Amino acid sequence: NWLYVGGSGPGNYSRIQDAIDNASDGDTVFVYDDTSPYYENLEIAKNNLKLIGDNKTTTIIDGSGNGNVLYITACGVTICGFTIQNCGDDIWENAGIYMFYSQVNTITDNIITNNNCHGIYCFNYEDPPYGFNVISKNIVTKNTFGIVLDVSYNNEVHDNYIAENQIGIFVGSSYLPSERREQSLDEYYNDIYNNTIQNNHAGIDIEPASFTNVFQNNIMKNDYGISINPPYRTNCNYNTIYQNNIHNNTYGIHLIAIVHTMCNNNSIYQNNIHSNTYGIMAEGDSIANNQISENNFISNGEGISLEGGSIVHNKISENNFISNTEGISLCSY
Repeated sequence: NWLYVGGSGPGNYSRIQDAIDNASDGDTVFVYDDTSPYYENLEIAKNNLKLIGDNKTTTIIDGSGNGNVLYITACGVTICGFTIQNCGDDIWENAGIYMFYSQVNTITDNIITNNNCHGIYCFNYEDPPYGFNVISKNIVTKNTFGIVLDVSYNNEVHDNYIAENQIGIFVGSSYLPSERREQSLDEYYNDIYNNTIQNNHAGIDIEPASFTNVFQNNIMKNDYGISINPPYRTNCNYNTIYQNNIHNNTYGIHLIAIVHTMCNNNSIYQNNIHSNTYGIMAEGDSIANNQISENNFISNGEGISLEGGSIVHNKISENNFISNTEGISLCSY
């Protein structure tokens, strides 16, 4: 069943929320761009609903600086073909699209821009904390946080253009409940791949999170390309970074573990890391058993820099170092 907003058809709705309220699970709400922008704060509680815009550049949903622009509590929802902008400024409560205890959603081919907090926010503190959301082919720009995965697993973030945010992609608090830590690592993961991530303060910020796979992205012109940075009394372990093109950042990859944190057993391999001030910088008190292998370090200020009091048992092997000011720098303090 299709419901229509805008346009000239008989029975078409003038407000998107009215169409959603009158839809049933599995229906499609199509929104024309002729009466855009739509100044609404939408709530979706219908499973498998499809919300489709006429044209992503001209079909605009504007939150007027209040609350969430779209708040999703149902599962299996598809959002496609909109510009979504101007959410409220409560850092933990407001987003352009907020998925709350919501799974198996598809957010694709949208422009997510100029949101005061999060562009897209996934939160699912269930047991197990599965998300299974797909976030793809969006343009995510000029938000405080572009895309946030918070206590949410098995999500895919791919083929997005992510630029001019404070944080491009944030993976936080996504560690396993203690009773599940011995289960297969394949069961709990987030995949971030094939994205272009540029001109953010941090392109990808992992803090704290484990089992995050970052691969085949183009990460450039950020202050921090990828930051693995556990806050106090947390860990960032078993993350995998491979086959990325990481260039023209201040820090290509930055691992930092301060007191009472650990950054262990991460794998960084087969990346092209070039033209950064620091290719890989690891610093702090507990960075151990990480593997850095088969990477190309080209024309960086420092290829690899290890600085700290307890950076031990890391394996650095089979890397190529070409035209760096320094290849590998070791400093204990």
